[in-house]
Amino acid sequence: MADPFYRIVNTGVGTGVRMTNTMHIAKSGGLGTLSVADINAAIVDIANFYSLNAPYHAPGTIWNIGTRVLQYDLDNLASPPVIIGATPVTATTGSGAASLPSACAIVVSWRTPFAGPAWRGRTFLGPIAVGATANGLVSPAIASTIQTRANTLLTDLAANTVPTNLVVFSRVTPAKPPIIAATVDTTVDNLSTRKF
Repeated sequence: MADPFYRIVNTGVGTGVRMTNTMHIAKSGGLGTLSVADINAAIVDIANFYSLNAPYHAPGTIWNIGTRVLQYDLDNLASPPVIIGATPVTATTGSGAASLPSACAIVVSWRTPFAGPAWRGRTFLGPIAVGATANGLVSPAIASTIQTRANTLLTDLAANTVPTNLVVFSRVTPAKPPIIAATVDTTVDNLSTRKF
């Protein structure tokens, strides 16, 4: 493959709802394939991020990281993706207090060097525990903690044996710019069903 990137599918269950988050990774610096071992290392890093945030998830929420990994070629998006036999990891079970409605989530906004909605990503962390909020908002201290952990995830991926980046895949250009920073605000976001 000339310009590969990988879609990591993360699936979760909690408070009677099924959830899916996808993340995209690529070898740091652009071109080059990642081995299954490299992808497994990234899955462990992502699972650690979810596990550290378990206290803010509703009780019993379970996220499985890397339940499916697909390899795409940015130079040939018409070709079907290749399924990679990576090893999924189950993150720590949510341990927060009672749950807000299942569609409520804390959102990590991922930023690339470019402006505009086609150049940023979002990860919904939910369902969230009541204790993670105050007066209808995410606690500022918790938002700050999650933001720090998200930025640490970027650092951890870059420090792997084969440095890896989270990337935003955009069909508009098409391109896969690296994510350079994460932000988390205090808004309780609503996770709705959408097609991708």
